[in-house]
Amino acid sequence: MARFFARSRRVSIHYIIARGGQLVQMVPEDEIAIHTRGRNRHSVGIELINRGDGIQPFPEKQIARLAKLIAAIRARHAIPLDAVVGHDDVDRSTFRCAGERVRRKQDPGPLFPWKALRLEVLMAGM
Repeated sequence: MARFFARSRRVSIHYIIARGGQLVQMVPEDEIAIHTRGRNRHSVGIELINRGDGIQPFPEKQIARLAKLIAAIRARHAIPLDAVVGHDDVDRSTFRCAGERVRRKQDPGPLFPWKALRLEVLMAGM
């Protein structure tokens, strides 16, 4: 995944978190990454390695690392917790696929543990 973002000129991301919790920073936070429509200039993009099929769960190690990262980013930039959102919350654009309109961004999907993540972020920030 990191190789994809490193080679792409049209897509970039600030951070990638692997399923085992390993963290890689691809773009410094003070630079713009191209990760979602209309929000790139004022957001930090974090990609979680996941099939994105709405079936594959997110491992605890991955969510724990995400919580620590979000807590640190919030501390650096004074970001309110309710401003921490997924791609599916901010990019509602669609495209045609097999004659139907399909959402362009559907991640992190219905299995994402938002409630547990927010609690971990609060605990990590203490």
